Parts: sequence; C-alpha cells; structure tokens
Amino acid sequence: MSACILKHLVQKLCVVISILVLAACETNLSTPDLRIVNEEALPTEMTWYSPIDIPIEIAGGEGGFNVRYIQNPEAGMSEELTEDAEGNNTISLSVVKQEGTQKNTFRLQGTPIPAVGDSPVALDSDYWLEVTDGSESFITRFPFTIGPVAIESFATSSSFDEGGANFSGVEGRNIRGKQVCTQLGSLPQNSIDKGFGLSYPNAVLLTLTEPVSIPLVFDYVISEDDSGNSPASPLSDFETSTGQVRFEPGDTACGFVLYLIDDLVIEPPETFKLDLLASQTIVSEFENRSVVVNIVDNEPRLKQESLSFIATPGDAKSFSIELSRPAENTLLVPFTVNEDNSTLSATDYSITPASQVVEIGEGEILGQVSVMIESTITSTEADPRFYIEFQGATVADSEPQVEVEFIVNSFINTEAVYSSEPVDFVVIGADQNVYLGGGDRTNSSSVRLYSLNKKGEARSVNFNDFYGISSLNGVLALKELVTLDTSNQTETLALVMEVEGRFDAVSDAWGGQDFVLMVLEVEEDGRVNLVHQSQHGSESDDLITNIDVTEQNELIVSGYTQGRSLDGSSIIPSQGQNEGFVYKFDANFDIDYARFIGDSFDNETIAVLADGSSVNSFFTSDSGIFSKTLDDDGFVDIDIETVELPQPSSFSVGGTLKYEEGFFGALVTSSFDNDQTATPSLSNDVFFYDFVIGESSEVRKLFSVATSQDDLGVDSVYFGKEDSERIGAIGETLGVFGDQSSQGGRDVFFASINAQGRPELIKVNQFGTPGDDYAIDVIADSEDKFLVLWKEDHSSGDGTFRYRITPFSPDGENLLPIN
Repeated sequence: MSACILKHLVQKLCVVISILVLAACETNLSTPDLRIVNEEALPTEMTWYSPIDIPIEIAGGEGGFNVRYIQNPEAGMSEELTEDAEGNNTISLSVVKQEGTQKNTFRLQGTPIPAVGDSPVALDSDYWLEVTDGSESFITRFPFTIGPVAIESFATSSSFDEGGANFSGVEGRNIRGKQVCTQLGSLPQNSIDKGFGLSYPNAVLLTLTEPVSIPLVFDYVISEDDSGNSPASPLSDFETSTGQVRFEPGDTACGFVLYLIDDLVIEPPETFKLDLLASQTIVSEFENRSVVVNIVDNEPRLKQESLSFIATPGDAKSFSIELSRPAENTLLVPFTVNEDNSTLSATDYSITPASQVVEIGEGEILGQVSVMIESTITSTEADPRFYIEFQGATVADSEPQVEVEFIVNSFINTEAVYSSEPVDFVVIGADQNVYLGGGDRTNSSSVRLYSLNKKGEARSVNFNDFYGISSLNGVLALKELVTLDTSNQTETLALVMEVEGRFDAVSDAWGGQDFVLMVLEVEEDGRVNLVHQSQHGSESDDLITNIDVTEQNELIVSGYTQGRSLDGSSIIPSQGQNEGFVYKFDANFDIDYARFIGDSFDNETIAVLADGSSVNSFFTSDSGIFSKTLDDDGFVDIDIETVELPQPSSFSVGGTLKYEEGFFGALVTSSFDNDQTATPSLSNDVFFYDFVIGESSEVRKLFSVATSQDDLGVDSVYFGKEDSERIGAIGETLGVFGDQSSQGGRDVFFASINAQGRPELIKVNQFGTPGDDYAIDVIADSEDKFLVLWKEDHSSGDGTFRYRITPFSPDGENLLPIN
C-alpha cells in the first residue's frame, strides 16, 4: 500500500510540473526594438573634400548587428522611404565596424567628392542606412546637403597701425584650435629701410571652418584703392605685392604679410586694397573679394580746433597748428585749399609755406602758417573766402580735418557813406545788401531808405538814389528796420515808423501819435514792391522801442503809451500812467494779439524778444527793470517767474537781446550797479546783465564796460556761428579804455562778447574822429562780421553829420580803421 501511495504522489507532481512548463511556454517574453541610438548625430550637412567619421550606435534586437550605407533608392524600398528621392546622390560613403569597442558601434566614414566632371556646387540629396540583427531589419532615410568649405575669418575691412611690425593677428587665440600651415610659421619679421622711412611687416590671417583633404590655394594682390576718399600711396605708404596662401590637407589657418611704410607725415587714415582671388580654390565658397585695408597713422594728432579769420585786403595773418604731443622726429603736416568751397580766387592770396607742408621739428609742438591777402582782390563775391584743411585731427572714431576759414571783408568804403544827404540816419539792416534809413530833414513827414552793396558802394533803390516814404500830413519818424528770411532772390524789409495823425487816406488814425508797420520787397535790380502797410496804436501818443522777428517770420512790436486801448480795444486794461504794449503780427502781417503789459507804476517797454512760442517783455518800473513772459495767446505765463533788476538811480538801457533759449542780455548804463554800489569813477558805466528766464528766473551782473569818465551803452546784437557765438555791443565814451587812446572828444566803442556758455567780454575797441562821435546802430552781417553805423560831428556848424559804417570781426577787430 505504501508503494501505491508513493506512485500516486509522483504522478501528481509530474502533472503539476507539466502544467507549469506549458504555462511558461504560453507567456510572451518581448525583445527591445532594434534602433539607432544617436540618430540625431548623423550628418545632414557635409562639406566637399572634408572627411567625415561619425559613430553609429545600435541598440535593441537580438544582437549580431550589421549596418549598411545605401547611396540611392533600391528595389523593394517602401514608397514612404523613396518618395521624391531622385537618385542623384553621388556621394559614396561606407560603414565599418568600430574596432576595439562594443559590437553595437559602427562608423560612417568617407570624403564627399564630386563626381568626375561635376563642379563642387551645393548638393541636396538623401542617403539611407539599413540596420539588421539577423532576424529583423529597418531602413532610415537621411536628407543631407553638401556645400563648399567656408572662410571662417577674413573681414571686408581691416586696420593696421603705421610704425611697427604686427603679428598679433596670427598668434594666440586667433589660431587656437587650428591646424596652422607651414607658411604661417615662416613669415618675414624684419623691417626694410626705404630711405625716407621704415617698411614694417603686418600679418594677415585666413582661417577655414574645417579641414579639407586636398590643397587649397588663394592668390592675393595688394594694390591702390582707387575708390577711397583718402587712398594710400604705393610709393610712400605701403608696398604693392602679389603672392599665394596655400592650405595643405588638414590645415585650417594660414596667412601672409603686407608692408606698411612709416613716412613721418601726419596723415588721416588712408586705405589700400587687398584682393583675395579664389580661382584655384575649387572647394571654397569664397569668391574673389576686395578687402579695404586702413592705415592708422602713428604720428601725434593735431589738436582739433577749427579756426575762422576775417581780414581786409592787404592784411597778413598768421596762426599756429598744435600737436597733441611733442614730435619724436621731424614731422611733416600737409595741408590743402578746398577749392570746391572757396569763393576767393587763388590769385588773391598767398600762403607760407608755399609747399603746403608745415614742418614741425623734433621735440616741438607748434607749426606756423601765414596768409597774405592781396591789396586788390579780383573776386566779386560778397565777403569771399577760402578754406585751408589740415590732416591729422582726431574726434572720437572719426578723423575729420582741421579747417581754417579765411574771410575777406568786402566792405572797404573808408569814406563817409553819407555826408551831404539831408537825412538823420537812425537804423541799419542787412541781407543781400545793406540798408540805412532815417528822417528827411527837408520834410518832417517823410523818411528815406538808402541801400549799399556789400562793398559799401551806393546802389539805386526803386531806380533812384533812395526810396521815399511820406505820410499824409503829420510828422513821420523811422524807428526800426529788420530783414525777414525769404526763400527767393528778393529781400524783404519790415519798417516800423511813428506817425502823427493819419498815415494816408485809407489808414485808420487811432489818436495822437500812432505807428505804421510797412513791409517792402526789394528785387535784385532794386525795384521796390509794397507788400503790407497798416497803422496801429492807442488813443494817445505811442512810442516804439523795438521790433523782433520769430523763426516763423512773425513780427513783434513793442512800445509804451498813456492810452487805454489798442486799435480801439482794451484787451488787458492798463495799470498806470505810461503802459507798455506788445503787438504780435503773424507771417501774413495780420494782428495775432495786442496787449498792455506792465504793473501799477509807470512803465516803458524796453524790448520784446521771441523765445520759441513765447514772448519775453522787458520794461521799466519805478525801481528798475522787470520781465514778463507771454504765452502763445499773449497772456502772462504764470508758470514763468518774473525777473527783476533793481536800479537805485537813473539809468538807461541800450540794447536787449536773446543769445540762447531762456537767456537774455541787456546793456544798462548807470552810476550804480544792481546792489546799489556806486561805480569807482562815480560816473556812468555800462553793465552787461544776464537775464535767465524760466520756472526759476534770475538776473546776473556779468561784467562792465567802463572808463574813468561817462560811458553810454547804445545797442547790442547777437549772431550764432558754429564754434563762434558772439554778441556785439556799441556805445560812447568820454574816457579811455585800457591801453587804447582817445580819438578826441566823444568816441565810439565796439565790444565783442563771447556768448558760448556764460558771456564773457573779449575785447573793447575804441574808435572815432578828433571831434564828437556818436554810436547809432549795430547789426550782424550774416555770420561773418558786425557792421556799426555811427556819425561824426565834422564841425560844419550846420548841425549835420557824416555817417560812417565800420565793420568789425567777431572778436572785436576793427576791419576798416579810418585813422
């Protein structure tokens, strides 16, 4: 029985084992998919003649891997794998098993070489890789492109410093990681003595993005740059040459040298041309290219300072040019005359040195140039000029030339412009010509307008010696004359005249003495056309103080009156006995607004001056000078602080002007300054005050123009020229300024004031005749000079005067002294 039980147990155990084996056989134990692990690393971009060697890592499957390169589609490949494939792949590569590594690593190797007869142009195609493990396989498609090898570094422009060898471009980080060609290691290092200077080698580097399997040869040509503004000379600045750069297989960096000559001449950056020719480099995308090479001068720079001189025929002027540091050797500084911009004939002047090369000795810093203007010039232009341009001034990254401007004053009339005409001249103006105006002594209801050319010679006006203006029957007095900017060849003049009663039969008379605004257009031949005429004022006598012109050719007229309405309307009621007023006329000469302006005391308006869209009014009160600012509509701008200049005693104001936005100047004659301190001479001095007007306003006393006797400020004017902003002020004196001398009796003076930054007095020039002389008016004739109108009492006993015009340079030099 025991044997039977044991047999039965063994039988059951076998059944259980069999069931377990069958269950295991029915279970699905999957194998990982066959795949390329680093598929993204396989090449999709290649370069002609540049070898590739890329690993291919396989994973999954059952082992026993194999990888095959398929160049073009084969029969049996699916449509998905061959769609749009044209079978144009000419690149034969191979797949090899990587030795010494795991059995699942292969390498894709080969060199893209174009088919025989094909040029190495860009190629877009496909290749395939077949991967198998013996039991299964798959094929992957790889689109790829092949392009030429690229030049990694070769700029379209390059710069080298003159005066030394330079190999930094082919050293250090510039060649780090590169296979350097043999040629680069044997570049010449020594300078060559040219007799007039040393010629130094400078290395030029050419690198490739990747190595190639065949030699590459570039030709280079170093020659003149005909297209540049400042071409270097092959005789004195660089050496012309030709040569080759050869890359052997595997090289990625090579170069050559060019020679620069240190010629001891101060020069601006000069250029020559480097042509790199790729006709032999069949694997390169680098077509023939011209590279501009800049030579940076190593000599001391000239200090950047553009100068301007104004001279009179027969004058000689000298000036210095200055180096930034002393010369280490004798230096040559060439200069030229800019004929294109010059209006003075070359026969009208001479320059020393005649060679147009300034020599500055070793250790020196200054060089001298002299200019002589001929006594009689042939140029017919008004104020002709020429420009001397020097090389070698540095500003930031550019190198402009130092320019010296020479202007020849064409106003050369030393005689009295008018001495027998029955006119009391009061104003002068200038545009293309010079205009003078005043009252006719033979007829109190008439004024006359005369004209001179820029040489000071009389010219006809409206085909007569003068242009006459007459009122209907009352006294007529010319007070102001200004010129307006116009775009045509005509000149436009605006005149302001005081008139008693009605000016003409059609004008409105407002009562007492009014003012007339008249605008005239003067053609080239002197013909005069009336553009505008209108009469304005209050019901009482109106006195005019000044006229100003805005940038938009709007006119602003100021004065004062005891009246209580303007042109019949009292827009802002007056507050005292005398009240200042302002009229603003638009560009069509229609009234924009008319306003009373002042305070509760007697006011006399000194001047109104445009400042952008605002109008600044200056007027007197019982204790000094005040300002108020009017907005676009003519109302007092409460955001602008009023400025006050206290005056402790009697005073007069001779000229108020704007010289910068928000900055105004005034000539004040007084025996006290603004802090109630008496003048040292206890006589009248002329003070120049600065009014700063804005949200925070102030007044500053800057300087005085004074002698030990009475002085009087009469007028002032501003002109702005690049690097030369000036104020010209005129007046009279009974004393002597500094080291000057009295001409006898009462003299006239001209003061030049530098208006760049805080105004400063440059020079005072005292002039006149042995008798009594009187300053009348001063204008800026363009941006080149000032013209001063003055008169001399020639002791004729008839109360007449000789009227003269004297030109002054911006720095106060009398360009036409009469004694």
